[in-house]
Amino acid sequence: MPNRLWGLIIVIVLLITACAPVLELRNDAYFQDTSLVDGEPCFAPCWRNLTPGETTWDEAEATLPTFEDVSNIKRVRNRDTGEEIYNFHYGEGPQCCRIYTRDGSTLASLLLLVAPEMSLDAVIEQYGEPQYIQATDITDDQSFVTLVYVDVPMLLYIFAGGVTDGEISADSEVIGTVYMAPSEMTALLNETAMFTWNSYGVLNQLMSGEAVIPASANNEESSDSD
Repeated sequence: MPNRLWGLIIVIVLLITACAPVLELRNDAYFQDTSLVDGEPCFAPCWRNLTPGETTWDEAEATLPTFEDVSNIKRVRNRDTGEEIYNFHYGEGPQCCRIYTRDGSTLASLLLLVAPEMSLDAVIEQYGEPQYIQATDITDDQSFVTLVYVDVPMLLYIFAGGVTDGEISADSEVIGTVYMAPSEMTALLNETAMFTWNSYGVLNQLMSGEAVIPASANNEESSDSD
């Protein structure tokens, strides 16, 4: 799993293990937020009126501390590249979340690890089916399943009990999201090998065959049609 998607998984593992002795993908202490499916106060890729690709970084910086349920905000800045992040917690819970800018000008992405209060079926009912899927084992019995919604754009993180035996069903729990600027999604599609989403099922069957880089596959299809 090359580049950007794997990098996001590493970020998430670091977030989870930063303040917790045991790595738990499902955690009721993560952000208790169901706005993805109920749209309060806005639907994805907007979160609390912050929208990657539209909201300025100055506005995101100023707004984050105003949320009463957000705590332990910590800034990390790369002066050489202009990249900057703010990590934060939900209330008294562990570190769970992050906002990111690539250029110091615009909010590029927003990552939330959430309490398992939403089902995959509820998300599909609201946004339709995803286009791509990828997964990786974090422990022997915990897998991070990434579902890619190109047009939203967002990544949806689903819990499964291992790539070998784990299954994805309508009742699968949502454990995180990444809302992205369109430019971030474009970069992901240009450099990350994924499997085409077909339906619910056993993970090792859903990801059988060869993973493809979506942008490359689409370019080849366009060439063939010409």
